[in-house]
Amino acid sequence: MVRKKTGTFLVLLVLLFVGSALVIKLNDTMFAKVPTVNHIELTQTSQDLWVKIAKSDAIFLAVLTVPEATINQAVKNDQHSYVNIPANISEHLKGKPKDYPANIRHYTKDNFYRVTNNHLFAMHGKSVIIFAVMAQGEYYFTRLENKSLQITDPLQIDKIKSEIIRQKTITNNWIPNKQLPLYDRVAELIEIASKSGKEAYSFRQLENLGTGAVPAIIAQLDNRRRLNHRYITLKNHSPDRFEAFRHYSPKLMVDALTAILSQLTGQSFGTIYNGATDEKRTNIINGWRVYAMTHPDFENLRASSGN
Repeated sequence: MVRKKTGTFLVLLVLLFVGSALVIKLNDTMFAKVPTVNHIELTQTSQDLWVKIAKSDAIFLAVLTVPEATINQAVKNDQHSYVNIPANISEHLKGKPKDYPANIRHYTKDNFYRVTNNHLFAMHGKSVIIFAVMAQGEYYFTRLENKSLQITDPLQIDKIKSEIIRQKTITNNWIPNKQLPLYDRVAELIEIASKSGKEAYSFRQLENLGTGAVPAIIAQLDNRRRLNHRYITLKNHSPDRFEAFRHYSPKLMVDALTAILSQLTGQSFGTIYNGATDEKRTNIINGWRVYAMTHPDFENLRASSGN
């Protein structure tokens, strides 16, 4: 009787060991060692994919009904506007589901950052993956050119789901790293900016700190104090600029800090420089947190100490 119980116990131990090894192997292969936030590995995630996901408020699978005649008429007459692209959504991968079916708002004039009309026509009636942002309750294609609309591919869907899990792990375990270089100086300038009449000085000083301050700014980005002076001017460093300065009207501290981050990095995870909803702000803060914990430039300067 004792031998039987001992034998059963040993079998259970073996099964438990094999099961644990399998789980560890799956985690290493599928989720790119997600649980350890301090050491992000992109073994299963291309540089392109994590950016697309971080920039998007919603990602879903759908079949589009493209009003080709309406778009062609707008192009022919050179009278452009937004049109609704009906989307029969089958699955949401990221974001809160909207009512079904949904519409994607598309501007009829081609632009370097938009989905082109010809690419949209080619996707008509096909099962596609859509990367979208939300604005005023409407879906718009994320500004990723044609990369925000692609044919459904099971392998790509698995990679997207794994990367979404990785990014959620980062944002759900976020703890600001107060040991970062320039953390105290950034905190000081943010405090100065909260005082009436000192905003312009503080924001200029933050910009002057340069890219070395980016992790420290991101670590303190979720600051929703209302600004007394809702105006910020930053130098325009764009090579194709038509004006020397960019002007913004941020309502909260986070709005202004986001403008400064975009200025320093050339990156954007959505526009809140002139105000936004709390939900939009949260999405953009999360995008910057993923950036700080993923971009190779900040390998040794992670903005979060979460695990």
